[in-house]
Amino acid sequence: MSHCNSMENIPVGGRLIQFIEAWRYIKADKLVMMGIKSYWKSIQSPLILANNCKVPMKQRSKVSEAESSRLIQKELEDGIVDEVRREDLNWINPCFALPKQEKGKWREVTDSRIVNKHLCSNHFIMEDIHIFRGLLKTGDWMIKIDLKSAFHYIIVDKEF
Repeated sequence: MSHCNSMENIPVGGRLIQFIEAWRYIKADKLVMMGIKSYWKSIQSPLILANNCKVPMKQRSKVSEAESSRLIQKELEDGIVDEVRREDLNWINPCFALPKQEKGKWREVTDSRIVNKHLCSNHFIMEDIHIFRGLLKTGDWMIKIDLKSAFHYIIVDKEF
């Protein structure tokens, strides 16, 4: 069986962990096992979010709503997200779909502004690739890789 065919049987969600031996070889296994971890600004933040857990009502076009449903259904099928009961939610990040420049293509957008207000963060702003010119020194290398849905491959810390 080829490598590509075997990848089809591995769910997309948290896929990096499936290759833990390779990560261990380059001494990055602890980072992959930990996954994404965030820290609350306040010990009260989870309670504040839970007490204000509601679905914001924003009007979207029927096409946008249909595309958003299609994208979410694909994520369910790919094992990226799980369906949960409303009463099990601690907060809600609204999702919607916006058209890409490429005709017929749509991008899923998750509005995390509410939860982000409660998280500690390190700011890194990359206005565009040209900003790196000022950072590069002789002998440095730079590569740009545009990975579609790359963040789905990383697990989220279970405590979060």
